[in-house]
Amino acid sequence: DFPHNKYKCRADETIWYMDNDELAFSTSDEIKEKIKGINVEEDWELYESAFLSSSKFESYMPGQDNLTFFVPEAVYNYRKHVITAKDVGVIRVADAAIFPSKKHDVIIRENAAMDTLVEAKITANVTSEYYKFYDATVKIKGKRDYTADASYDYINDTKEPQTIHFTDIGVADGETRAHGEISEPDGFNITRHFAYQGKVNVYAGVDSLEYVGAAKINYECDTAPQWFKFKSFVNSQDAFIPINKDLKSINNIVLRSSIMYGNNTIYPAFIAKRRGSADEAMFDVNGFLHYDADSNRYEIASIEKLNERNLPGNYMAIDESTCNIKGEGLFTFSKNLTYT
Repeated sequence: DFPHNKYKCRADETIWYMDNDELAFSTSDEIKEKIKGINVEEDWELYESAFLSSSKFESYMPGQDNLTFFVPEAVYNYRKHVITAKDVGVIRVADAAIFPSKKHDVIIRENAAMDTLVEAKITANVTSEYYKFYDATVKIKGKRDYTADASYDYINDTKEPQTIHFTDIGVADGETRAHGEISEPDGFNITRHFAYQGKVNVYAGVDSLEYVGAAKINYECDTAPQWFKFKSFVNSQDAFIPINKDLKSINNIVLRSSIMYGNNTIYPAFIAKRRGSADEAMFDVNGFLHYDADSNRYEIASIEKLNERNLPGNYMAIDESTCNIKGEGLFTFSKNLTYT
């Protein structure tokens, strides 16, 4: 028992170094040998079970909810009241597994205050393991709470990692959540077909990132693609991005996905602004924007129609290779239409 630190432990071996004012604790050689062959990041449960309750350190500081972790070796300086835990494999907090760096000890001071971990790794959550953060700076507050900032490698359909740095990682309602921001110069792509800038959020139980910002089509047609605002979870391999009637550009300009009529001209607007403020839509489409690899088209329609083109409903597409735009569905011809 370490009353100054509000910790208690169980160890197989204890050595008293009187000259250094230290007590050393360790688990058995048999357990040390057993954990050598376990990749703790891949199987932290097997790693913990190997200790058989030996070398278990447990906080009894109020508010820490009996934070517990296993320590192969530790040193307690009873003059400074500091516990130095060595080679800590994993610390379970909330829905996450936190892996301290092997280059750094875990330091516990008075009243169970644990020093901030650096160069750590985090897996969240431990059931789905959707998110694996690295280069993490972690402040463990108790069994159910931690904060961190860390990097995460996002893998889309190109299979090339894009690093996102999350500056605000924490726990809400028992779930790890992370918040970061991507700027245009970062050159980030949701998939190879859609560029993105703005906020990005992690919910550990959801396998897709949430985007709150602006996307842009990656094509080389004469009409410059617009950055358009949206908020949605989007799959990293096959993106469906919501397009609604209130769609706006990153500069809050109203954008249309329509066949427009104005100044005696019919023209397409594929996520584009009207040419004239009085121009009218003969045809509108809402739903989701998706890239169809079979036809090389960026398409907008309802999810149902994107999955089954024979279903009724409006549909609009731009061919990536020819830049031709196609619309099909219900057209409304205004009484002002005088020329086609």
